Amino acid sequence: MCLLRNKYFWISRHALKIANYALTFWDTLPPFNSEEETRLLLKMQSKANERITATATALRNGLIALADQIFPGVNIAFDPNTKNANGHEKWVDFFLRYWHKDCVCQYSMEAFTESYRGWCKRKNYKFRTDTAHKIYLLAQEGVATLPRCESTKMLITQACKSLNAVCEAKQSTLAVGCNAPRIRGCNADGRSRTHYRACSYGRNW
Repeated sequence: MCLLRNKYFWISRHALKIANYALTFWDTLPPFNSEEETRLLLKMQSKANERITATATALRNGLIALADQIFPGVNIAFDPNTKNANGHEKWVDFFLRYWHKDCVCQYSMEAFTESYRGWCKRKNYKFRTDTAHKIYLLAQEGVATLPRCESTKMLITQACKSLNAVCEAKQSTLAVGCNAPRIRGCNADGRSRTHYRACSYGRNW
């Protein structure tokens, strides 16, 4: 009973302090501004995006190091800005399907071109014949230091799926940023300006 009484005494004492402060400074207190909440949310979102970007960069570098031992040059065969709606990079999706240079070399150039055409159609990427020929020549000229086996396939599959998962998270963050509310501020000359988060999407070809 004593503890309960002390608890209510503590609450009432602090409530009186807050009330006295509000009554004393009611004419100087700044009005509530919901933009401060928005600024805080955008700041937190920006930090989250920076962490996701750093993780994606580390995973991408690791995957490129693996690709150099299995399918040299596959990452430079495509435009780095080529992405689908989920944020996947085209070369990563391609490497997930053709995970070893021998997966390409087993075809003739014409047969691989048709196989690549079908893959682009299924994955909603734009098909280009010159890209297919470029990839085939890379596979023919490349030297793999890791064998084509289930262990290598599992290693590449895990690395590609991990990077794709992070890219999907980054794309979701960008989509939320595009819908973020705008914040109004002032320029140095006193004129108002509007801040908003810009978003960008990769091309699917």
